[in-house]
Amino acid sequence: MISHLHQSLIRPQFNLPPCLAAKYDLEIAVLHMPTVFLDCPLQETLYMRLPDGEWLDDPYCRACPIVKLNKTLYGIKQVNREYFKEVFDFIVDDLGLQASVAAPGLFFGGTLGKPNGVLIPVYVDDIMIISSLKLISSIVSQLYARFKAAGCVPVPDTFQYLGMTVKCNRSKQSIAINWIGYINCILDRFEIANGRKCSTPLEVGHKPHAIHADEQPFETGLYQKAVGSILYAALGTRPDITYAINVLYRSVAQPSMLHWEAIKHLLRYLHGTSEYKLMIQDPKLQHDSNFIECYANANLGGDADSSKSTSEIIIVGLGILGLWRSKKQTLVAQSTMQAGMIATAYGKVQLD
Repeated sequence: MISHLHQSLIRPQFNLPPCLAAKYDLEIAVLHMPTVFLDCPLQETLYMRLPDGEWLDDPYCRACPIVKLNKTLYGIKQVNREYFKEVFDFIVDDLGLQASVAAPGLFFGGTLGKPNGVLIPVYVDDIMIISSLKLISSIVSQLYARFKAAGCVPVPDTFQYLGMTVKCNRSKQSIAINWIGYINCILDRFEIANGRKCSTPLEVGHKPHAIHADEQPFETGLYQKAVGSILYAALGTRPDITYAINVLYRSVAQPSMLHWEAIKHLLRYLHGTSEYKLMIQDPKLQHDSNFIECYANANLGGDADSSKSTSEIIIVGLGILGLWRSKKQTLVAQSTMQAGMIATAYGKVQLD
């Protein structure tokens, strides 16, 4: 059975399943289900009006007949729920796996590292299977028969998954993950690709603050798009920009030109570090180890407006960097020790 430690680590990060595969020297298959949203039975009664045209099956020869839907279609509100139920029932009932309580899109069975061990994270219509080659082949054949799922079985040592480039080194039981392509798309979108580079995520001495009355407002929509794009990269493979994007995220409701300059500074930092990789390797830990560490830190009174501190945590388990977070504290700490204790408590909550 997959342990609670595995579940708590996989829940927030979708780069962890390939890391577990490298840790236990397992095979990986990546599949895509192209038509699954069009083939799920509807549990509710829905009717729709067909587009203009000649519908020969309509006895009244109407131009836009109204029909009852028997299967899901793209665009209806029920499609995501019906799709997940269809996949959930198939994996649990037909494949005999269990669903994780901590991570609804994670399914597992047996013990990782042994012939019966299998781990299946589902991300929308992309599925990754981690197990032995024999068990992967059996599961893939059933997925193809049911959902027409196709992909790489097994994947090569270097492959693409959810926009990430994943490179496995079996001899060292290590893995390197980067988002060079995604980061370059962000830089092109905000016209930073040909600009200068910066060596730090934020300017030295940067103090987060809300917009002041004498500051020039900035376009909210563009600022939010930039923050969302960078935040996605920070949660995936870039713990080095977690604090910076957390600070800039606080101004999404009312950004100023100074906030936008800070965003551009962060983009220039990504421009200079776009080839950074998240390396995960720790050969000293054994496969059956339940060793887990949580590191916490905090800055005292980092927010200029509220004097609240910011918690920083990273969690490492089984030799895997599993989680990194940055969050402004809800209380005003009176000392560095109190700020550190609040950050430690926040890390404990993430473990639970």
